[in-house]
Amino acid sequence: MRRLILICALTLAACGKAEEPKLPAPAPDAAIDLRRPIDATGLNPAWDLKIRGLQFTLDRPGQPQIVATAPGAAIQPGKASWTATTAAGQSLKVNLYSSACSDGVSEVRYSYAAEVILPDGSLLAGCGALAAPRAPPPGPARR
Repeated sequence: MRRLILICALTLAACGKAEEPKLPAPAPDAAIDLRRPIDATGLNPAWDLKIRGLQFTLDRPGQPQIVATAPGAAIQPGKASWTATTAAGQSLKVNLYSSACSDGVSEVRYSYAAEVILPDGSLLAGCGALAAPRAPPPGPARR
């Protein structure tokens, strides 16, 4: 029996150290596709933001619409940030994070977490996703 154990031990030693399983490389930070329109929304208080190129349109119930324009986004791994300016010269800051997000009410899953910092410094938090493609306009009726 001792001889069998010794043979097994020598056989294992001769094979060398077993290789440890290799873990997959971490996934690179997901990119935010800024070439397409993005919609963001939040609750408590309710708000909707449309990002169309360099134009931002923020709607909130009972509040005046805020329209602002940004010169471009500051891009970091997993994050895009804008500082947009309204016609009145006020700043609207928007941060979009490449992070799965849920509104906490519905079962809808969004691709991005979103923050909007209003001109008065108030923070709106919510979720965002690429805007749904627009349906083509109705064509002439076919007979």
